[in-house]
Amino acid sequence: MKSPLQAGYLEYARLFQHPDLTIGDYRDPMLTFLHQLNEFLGLSSDNPLFTQDLKTLRGKALSTYWAGHCLVDHSRTWKFCQGIIAAVKDKLTEKKKPIKLLYAGCGPFATLALPLTQVFTPDQLQITLLEINPESLSILQKVIQEIEIEAFFPQIVNCDACLWVADQKYDVVVTETMQAALRQEPQVSISLHLMQQFPDDTVLIPAEISITALLERRAQPTLERPLFSLSATGLEAHSGEFVQGEHLIYRDEFDLPPETDLQDVSLDTRIHIYKTWALGHKESGLTMPHYLQRNCREVSHLAFTYTLDENPSWQLQIS
Repeated sequence: MKSPLQAGYLEYARLFQHPDLTIGDYRDPMLTFLHQLNEFLGLSSDNPLFTQDLKTLRGKALSTYWAGHCLVDHSRTWKFCQGIIAAVKDKLTEKKKPIKLLYAGCGPFATLALPLTQVFTPDQLQITLLEINPESLSILQKVIQEIEIEAFFPQIVNCDACLWVADQKYDVVVTETMQAALRQEPQVSISLHLMQQFPDDTVLIPAEISITALLERRAQPTLERPLFSLSATGLEAHSGEFVQGEHLIYRDEFDLPPETDLQDVSLDTRIHIYKTWALGHKESGLTMPHYLQRNCREVSHLAFTYTLDENPSWQLQIS
């Protein structure tokens, strides 16, 4: 007889065999599965052991509880998993199996990997998991053993993904270690560090993250200014430039057209996951606007700065 967690996992993971489902179909099963995981593991937001973020040299790693809670950012989980499934299926048509997938920053539930185990077999797919938080890693091992999917995971490594050195090539690399506007967490550093180790045909998921400045005007259409994007080939400035010093810094400054009548300045995050799978404006917690300035008055010049250090962050100077 299956345990409640095994049954919940099967109901949850098998949803992903049907990519045409809508949020009304998968929202409640995701919530139920998260509740089952927390109950089985005794996870609670009241326990400080599970709610303490870890600081790294390239951004914070989310606490065990809140990393697990990302499961119920419904559109994020659904679309990322569908994009990964599509990428693995494409790789299976190109090369001999098994496909090797690297998942960096997997958290306590390996949320973006569990559904793969009901779509593929261990002969088709092998997954290496990287996680910096030892508490999350211990919990993850319990989950994998309880639902009996150990055959998919030959390596589960406790490490900082920004420092980890691969001992083999991977076909697909997955990392979702980010917040809106690429703040606070180490998505940029992890992606750059990992992808420089692999050949050009390695697929990065998400395929591209782009940051755009939204300049909201009073009684006029919003102006958009693309700033930069992150992809498998690295960082690309669409305006402004990157400067390498003690830390990598992005800068962009410009004058506003006369009569702009600027009201608010925010950053928009757009995520192209893989092929047709993407997250648009306000579709996920990852793509909510990040406001830098509200209720502007008589602004004629803007200067954006993004600093990639232990707390990746944005600054805006207005004049």
